[in-house]
Amino acid sequence: MKNRKVDIIIIVLIAITLIWLLVTYQGLPDTIPTHWNLSGEADSFGSKNTLFIMLAVIIGLNMLLPLLARIDPRSDNYKRFSHVYNIFRVIITLFFMALMFIAVQEAKGDASSIFSVDRLVPILLGALFLIIGNYMPKFKHNYTMGIKTPWTLANEEVWNKTHRMAGPVWTLGGIVMILNSFILSINISRIIFFVVIAALVAIPTIYSYFEFQKVKRKK
Repeated sequence: MKNRKVDIIIIVLIAITLIWLLVTYQGLPDTIPTHWNLSGEADSFGSKNTLFIMLAVIIGLNMLLPLLARIDPRSDNYKRFSHVYNIFRVIITLFFMALMFIAVQEAKGDASSIFSVDRLVPILLGALFLIIGNYMPKFKHNYTMGIKTPWTLANEEVWNKTHRMAGPVWTLGGIVMILNSFILSINISRIIFFVVIAALVAIPTIYSYFEFQKVKRKK
């Protein structure tokens, strides 16, 4: 029943996105930006039909995620955090919807300097890390979702400890990313952004290694 409700929510979100895209489509230029450099300047362009490809990616992800949960060697564990997995599906859908909105605003030239791509994307990523970090301690041992280092995958105790530690770290990192987006100096903001990303990857990885060594010594 929970999965069915989430499926309905996602279908509604996709339908809203499709309707919005069809209404907006005619007013868009034939060529739209599809990639931006670190300065927030568009450096790659494509047909406005690319927006439908982005929508197809959203649909594909929502077909793939339930399938991965079923074929995962630890599929039984998904029952223990199914509500978190379903929330993750909704969050990812909203994330890609926001990226589509940004692409359309940039193509129309409606994006302001304050809320340009180089500021909005870090805000979205920060919100994503914040939300995932909040739920991360509830992730159960699996091979699809979570911090998958050789040491977390090898030992469930290491997995649980790593995710309990990493949850607050990712939440804090997400908050820093969001606040960092409002720093006026783009260069300083960019440095802070990459430092935070590196920390969010390195801290759980190193922690899981040392926790695994502790488990080995106990045995």
